[in-house]
Amino acid sequence: MQSSDTRDEVQHRRTDRSIGAILRACCRNQAPAIILALKEAKAYYNARLASISGDSLTLRLMEEMDRDPIIGEDYCATFNYQNGPRAIFASVLEYRHKLPSKSSELVLKLRSGIIGLESRMAYRVNVEPGSSLKIRLITKDGSAWKPKVIDLSLSGMFIDFGDQGKYPKLFVGSEVELGIKLSPHAVTLKGEVKRRVGPRYGIFFPTVATKQGLTPPPALRRIMSVLEREWQCARHRRGAESARKLH
Repeated sequence: MQSSDTRDEVQHRRTDRSIGAILRACCRNQAPAIILALKEAKAYYNARLASISGDSLTLRLMEEMDRDPIIGEDYCATFNYQNGPRAIFASVLEYRHKLPSKSSELVLKLRSGIIGLESRMAYRVNVEPGSSLKIRLITKDGSAWKPKVIDLSLSGMFIDFGDQGKYPKLFVGSEVELGIKLSPHAVTLKGEVKRRVGPRYGIFFPTVATKQGLTPPPALRRIMSVLEREWQCARHRRGAESARKLH
């Protein structure tokens, strides 16, 4: 007599069907997506979800990649579903370069479920080493500085001037101007020093965080979204490396 399915097996099949249903709906609508190579999460590309067959997901690239993907290479793809950001992790099955339609396609083998990302992005996101995030801080006397960003939120950031030898002697309450750029997105904001620990400063964005709530400019939201994807990819990569070491 054949044994009945366990509760975990039934739940697993339900989860697979749910993932497939979500991706099929997004493919029907040619939903926009952003893909990142986990080994170099600072490089991301615009694409559209094209089709899904089993655990293979095809994305149509909207721009040329800097290099050809490697078969088996790990990628993260993010997209929106029901007004919420989602992410999946997958590996490269095939790269179809410059099809007759003059576009390229990337075929990925799904390796994870769909992860829901924080849509408000009001918390702080750590800036990963190698991120292409740039910041330019201008003080009241007009001097310009390029500190390292430790983390960023919609209401402020924590920066470090490190061992540059000298850094601006800002005090709590000092006002600065901040140019924040993560290509192609850029925004200029007013900042106010809220705390200081040696060469490290906690900066608040007074024009963004008001009594009425957070009113960040669209460019800041997009920068936060990219940083969150970089962080998710880096966390997944570190987890995979730890698992390999255990085996």
